[in-house]
Amino acid sequence: MILGALMNTRGLMQLVVVNIGLDLGILSPEIFAMMVVMALVTTFMTGPLLNLIDKVFKDKTVEKESSAELYKILISFDDSRIGEKLLLIANSFVRKTQNSSQVNMVHLSPGNNLYQHDMEEEEEDKFEPILRKSEELNQPVTPIFEVASNPYSRTVKIVNNGNYKLLLLGAQDSIYEGNLLGQFLGLSNRILHYPSRIISWITRNRKSSSGSSLLDQGLRSVVMKSDVPVGIFIDKGLKEIRNVLVPVLDENDVFIGTFMERLAKNSYVRITLWDAAGLMDSSMDFVKSIREIKGVNPYLFQLWNNNIAIDKDIFNKHDLILVSLKSWKKLKEKHPSWIRTIPSTLLLND
Repeated sequence: MILGALMNTRGLMQLVVVNIGLDLGILSPEIFAMMVVMALVTTFMTGPLLNLIDKVFKDKTVEKESSAELYKILISFDDSRIGEKLLLIANSFVRKTQNSSQVNMVHLSPGNNLYQHDMEEEEEDKFEPILRKSEELNQPVTPIFEVASNPYSRTVKIVNNGNYKLLLLGAQDSIYEGNLLGQFLGLSNRILHYPSRIISWITRNRKSSSGSSLLDQGLRSVVMKSDVPVGIFIDKGLKEIRNVLVPVLDENDVFIGTFMERLAKNSYVRITLWDAAGLMDSSMDFVKSIREIKGVNPYLFQLWNNNIAIDKDIFNKHDLILVSLKSWKKLKEKHPSWIRTIPSTLLLND
């Protein structure tokens, strides 16, 4: 339509043609006058017509684009204390881009929809500290409370149907035994999301998958079936996020660069990259992410010199470790003694 409106501008060219026609006697003075008026009217109406087209169609286009570009994070939590820290992490990814982002927090209460005694009280207890933390961080959140017979499956369904970009879950020291994630971390292990009977049910009914031995069956099912990156948070007393260490030990960790980039653009944090896998030399996409990070603030990014040995004391100087599941496994294999003492960690799976 814009092209059609522009082609309707006859202007100078039509005036030249009708003048020639008048001089040759082809056009009568009356026809000449009509053609001149038409040329002037169609030329002058082009501006208002373009504005009208822009007003009618631009709003719809912007609405579609903003919806498609919305960065949505889903936080699934059981313990409110862990939920607050997951909210802190989510806020670090979207703090400066809240107009184009959304954070939803879901608490799934295991049970049957037919039995919902004291559900309102439970919802209030779970979300009251979350909403206080939301106000403290100036981070809007959308609370979601549901009763679910299978919380793991319901989590996957929510995140896959909601156009989310990231799913955050929490794991911590536990009273439950037999959890492979806890064994791997050197913890007595507990997944805070769901009671032991849910974990046991899933463990009995789901087959083990090779290559995912870091996770218990329930978390593994979430990681494998989610269509978006999943972050599993291990809390070691996280209070703030000022210094972040990113160990890259696997060649498939290119996707970590996008999370580093988003973190740098939205939070005032110092990022230290330990590129043991050499992605800075082998991946243009990874290098591009690093350039974007340096463009935000070069003084808040440090590339660790691989000629200098790194030890657990370096890890302990940071507030948060941002690492992929594959790199985490390699780190444990190479330095098993570090696992018990390193700071809070966010395990990411693409």
